[in-house]
Amino acid sequence: MAKGTTDEKGLVHTYFANPFGVVRLFVTVNGYQFLNRSKDHMNKKKMKFAVGSGVIVLTIIYLVFTGVSKTSTYFLSISELLERGSSIHGTGIRVKGNVVEGSIKRDKIKLLADFQITDESEKSLAVHYKGVVPDLFKEGIDVIVEGHITADGVFQATTLLTSCPSKYDEAKEHPTTSS
Repeated sequence: MAKGTTDEKGLVHTYFANPFGVVRLFVTVNGYQFLNRSKDHMNKKKMKFAVGSGVIVLTIIYLVFTGVSKTSTYFLSISELLERGSSIHGTGIRVKGNVVEGSIKRDKIKLLADFQITDESEKSLAVHYKGVVPDLFKEGIDVIVEGHITADGVFQATTLLTSCPSKYDEAKEHPTTSS
């Protein structure tokens, strides 16, 4: 639908509106039609841009915040973990410890490993891990487990990392042969 008016200068202003509310204003001068970009039209455009930009920025901030809060984990010693008790159940945690001798029980078919870890305080923690066990995993090595502790005190590990022996450790002395 087009509606038109003529002003005192003889310019014909034509308005077009569609069902979605979009209005176009054309000015006809000597038979030529020009799109009239009034200040109100530009302010509306700037406002839409500002609102759209604000929504995008807020969405990104929300996604970053929720992503960080869901993936953040506490790094605790076994002593600290046991001291916190039930207040930390279900929370993401990383724990470092040494695998206790004789505690490893593995099911290679189901990819399950149950073992105990201990730290300097000699407190131990039962760990249940389901997944591929690293090649270096054995008794007496340092491991880092990531997961959560259950109400019955068993640590459900989703990640199992082993510490590699440092290449800077002192080499064992080998007896020299004298001729």
